[in-house]
Amino acid sequence: MAVSKEMMMAIFRGPLPRRTVLRGATAAVALPFLQAMTPPSASTAARERPRKPRLLAIEMVHGAGGSTAYGRSRNLWSPEGEGRDFVFTPSLAALAPFREQVTIVSNTDLRPAGSLSPAEDGDGVDHARSSAVFLTGAHPARNIEGKVLAGPSIDQIFARSLRGQTRISSLELTVEDLGEPPGPVWPQGYSPAYRHAISWIDARTPAMPEVSPGKVFARLFGAVPADAAQGGSVLDAMIDPARKLHGDLAGEDRHRLAAHLQDIRDLERSIHDFAGMKRAASNGEAGGPLSFPDHVRILGELTRLAFAADLTRVATIKLGLDRNQRIYPESGVMTPFHTASHHRQEPEQIEAFTRLNAFHVAQVADLIGRFDRTGDGEASLLQRSLVLYGSPMGDSHVHAHSYLPVFLAGRADGAIEGGRHVVCAPGTPFADLLRTIVARLDAPVGRIGDSVGLVPV
Repeated sequence: MAVSKEMMMAIFRGPLPRRTVLRGATAAVALPFLQAMTPPSASTAARERPRKPRLLAIEMVHGAGGSTAYGRSRNLWSPEGEGRDFVFTPSLAALAPFREQVTIVSNTDLRPAGSLSPAEDGDGVDHARSSAVFLTGAHPARNIEGKVLAGPSIDQIFARSLRGQTRISSLELTVEDLGEPPGPVWPQGYSPAYRHAISWIDARTPAMPEVSPGKVFARLFGAVPADAAQGGSVLDAMIDPARKLHGDLAGEDRHRLAAHLQDIRDLERSIHDFAGMKRAASNGEAGGPLSFPDHVRILGELTRLAFAADLTRVATIKLGLDRNQRIYPESGVMTPFHTASHHRQEPEQIEAFTRLNAFHVAQVADLIGRFDRTGDGEASLLQRSLVLYGSPMGDSHVHAHSYLPVFLAGRADGAIEGGRHVVCAPGTPFADLLRTIVARLDAPVGRIGDSVGLVPV
């Protein structure tokens, strides 16, 4: 298998094109940014790349213990200090190594997720609406025919501004299967799409997330993961061109290329093992339970590799469904999630739910760490990216949508300062933060949801 024509031209006549790929018979591997992609004779100013921020939005449903009155009084989520003078709280402790990359935003309110009239009240309606509002700021329409109406989400607004610049417009990922009870709507006139989709192309078009890592891998690399247990890999057909390119690169680029290819091999192995566990679980066979950390890590790696190779600059990950009763044994809390979230305002139960919140944040901190260790030119991938983590609920026991648990990580390629706790006035629309994020990403946007201004991040 030979190196592609454009790659040969780059090696002998000039810098390597940014979109160079290694091609096999059925698969293709886009490359991370290499120094060989910069003209060696360029001046320092000319070598400065245009800003290419990436956006990853992550939703964890059903609030946080730190959003309750008890939790706020003890700073279980939001720090006591403001600006740079803050100490990481129990919920956010795993983020401490990335202090200068983290921005905590407190006191925002997602009013459009609640009932705006008595006609919208009823059992389970907040569960039915919340996720659809998280990135749109729009109030979902109730419709007994199962039709949907929300609003475009910030990830898709950003993706539209990048049209044609990347091979894949955006990735929408989830850790929960999309199975639903029979019937076109659930409950009381709200489509299941509202529960599952946090990404919306426009007001009527939800971008349903993909739960299968193997399918996402195939979308990125053009082939399903090979059976790593048998020594196979999608990279097998690319050995010769990879060796040729490796020999023509300088030391740092050689290391980065080798690490990128090894990461793909490791990801194939993880996906294969995870798929095997899932098959065993569905067939009732003996074996270990499906691991939430493993699933989140795989989705994070898919996103990281896609960002690093500039296959896409936009992704969302949904970490759960509102009513899920999953147990997270690694957290040390053996109460099912939804039951734990209804803590009855009892301090001991709120503290237990806070440990669950900290466990979920720790999974994201692991992802952030891998972004931070990934080079992207003169900066890390974390510095190039903006990661939004939060929940459309605050106090889960009463289904409140105020005092939302939210933080940002990364610098959005220089647009965010980082290392701060931003304390908003209570009741500040969460849509103000959504609008601010879009503005920092240089995507054109007017008002989002009930936004009235910008948040100083």
